Amino acid sequence: MEDCQVMLVVIGDEWLNAVNNTGKRSIDKDDDFVRTEIEAALYRNISVIPVLVGDQSMPEADSLPETIRRLAFRSAAWVRPDPDFHSDMDRLHERLSEFMRTDSRKLWKSIGIFLLFALLLLSFAFIVYPKVKEESDWKLVQQNLTVEALEEFTNKLPNSKHKGVAVFMIDSLNMESSWKFVQQDLTVEALEEFTNKFPNSKHKDIAVFMIDSLNLDSAWIRVLDVGTSGCFEGFSCEISKE
Repeated sequence: MEDCQVMLVVIGDEWLNAVNNTGKRSIDKDDDFVRTEIEAALYRNISVIPVLVGDQSMPEADSLPETIRRLAFRSAAWVRPDPDFHSDMDRLHERLSEFMRTDSRKLWKSIGIFLLFALLLLSFAFIVYPKVKEESDWKLVQQNLTVEALEEFTNKLPNSKHKGVAVFMIDSLNMESSWKFVQQDLTVEALEEFTNKFPNSKHKDIAVFMIDSLNLDSAWIRVLDVGTSGCFEGFSCEISKE
């Protein structure tokens, strides 16, 4: 820190709200390494550049500990994925050059170190972190197993390895929901619509049996309403065909 001329504060999605094992924000701890380094840089009037990864926005001053709130008023740089990555890195390089010493060997050595650090963080931000986030989101979906949660997951992560399972679960939940509705509205039309919509449902055999039963009951009611021997004979024929 004594020889540091400029500090890059790389800010990603979880930078502000990352918590420790006690559930407290890490940045709120007095001995947090990131916080103490920023405090030292601000105290020594070292140039501090917030680097916002992806579409991350600058944290509000009120959301930061009092000792590093000045960070919110520093001019930030953005580092976004392609097609903006190279142009963003070029702009960051130009800003760093303004703060570095004229000694070219020290300049490029320092820039190389900072760029290497930035690339490592970007590799985490765009490769490792999305996979970790995907698994975290999938666990939340499994805890809140609803059609809405599953559809939101598949829309948000269409290439997820869990998509096949999620789609299957959506179909299963929709089928069970439809079956409950059919049981409440026990009509031939509702049952036939269910069997057509879910031909492979485990409830199909029961649904077909219930359709036959309802049709039989309907025919018997018609016989009772008319009450003629011809109808009785016709009904008998109908039953024999069944």
